[in-house]
Amino acid sequence: MSAQTEADALLRTLAQNGGPLLETLAEMNTGALTKADIDEQTALPRAAPCSGRA
Repeated sequence: MSAQTEADALLRTLAQNGGPLLETLAEMNTGALTKADIDEQTALPRAAPCSGRA
């Protein structure tokens, strides 16, 4: 899955049942990777692996 596809899917998920605010934000940011000079790591940050320690 491309980074753009993954970002758009994430935005759709956030917008579902998120009310008008999240729906509007998702619409504004759909396709952001193609519109702006944003690298994939910034657009789709990955959680750091959990070491199992608290």
